[in-house]
Amino acid sequence: MMKPSLTSVPRAAVAWWTLAALLVGSWTAPLRASELRPTKEFADVVAAVNRYVEKYGAEHVLLVLDIDNTIMAMNQDLGSDHWFEWQDYLLKHEPDSPYLVADSFPELLEVQGILYNLSRMHPPQPEQPMLIAELQNRGISTIILTSRGPEFRVATERELKRCGYDIATFQYQYEDVRVQRFQCGDKGDVTRRWHRLRDTVDEVFE
Repeated sequence: MMKPSLTSVPRAAVAWWTLAALLVGSWTAPLRASELRPTKEFADVVAAVNRYVEKYGAEHVLLVLDIDNTIMAMNQDLGSDHWFEWQDYLLKHEPDSPYLVADSFPELLEVQGILYNLSRMHPPQPEQPMLIAELQNRGISTIILTSRGPEFRVATERELKRCGYDIATFQYQYEDVRVQRFQCGDKGDVTRRWHRLRDTVDEVFE
C-alpha cells in the first residue's frame, strides 16, 4: 500500500480556514445576526465586519478568529496545522508508518509543543495584522477561538505578539460571559464551543 504523503492527506486546515475566517457575530437587542461562509481573502472578512458595523454599530460586533492557517501559519511544513493533521491521520489509519514521529496522540502533542517553541510563524497574508488593528481601533472587540491547549500558550502569545497582533487589549468584555482560555479540544469541540458562546451572548443581549 502506498504511504500517504503530506499533500495527499485531506487538508483539514483548509476547511478550518473556511470555518474560522468569517466567524463574525453581531448581537443587538432584539436583533441578532451572524455569518459563516468560505473565503480565502481576509479582505472579505473586513468587508463583512464593516457591513455589520454600519448596520449595528461597532459596540455590537464581535470578531472571532482562529489561529492556525487563519491569522498565523508556520514558516515551514514541519509543525504546521496540516502537518499535525497528517500525523494524526497516520496514527489512526497507518500506525506502523515510518513517517510517524510519535506512538500516541499525547506524544504527538508533546512533539507539536516542541515545534511551536522552536519555530516561527507569519500572517498568511502580510496585511492581516494591520487590517485587524484597524477594525479593533474602530471599537470592535476581538477574541480567538482555538483548539490549542494551555501548554502551548507561551509560544502562541509570543508569536501573536511577534506577528503584530494585539488581541488582549481588544478582547470582548462582559461580566456575564465566561470564556475559558486555551481549553483543549479537537476542531469539532471548538466548533461546538463557538455555538455555545454565540448562544450565551444571545442570552445576555435578550
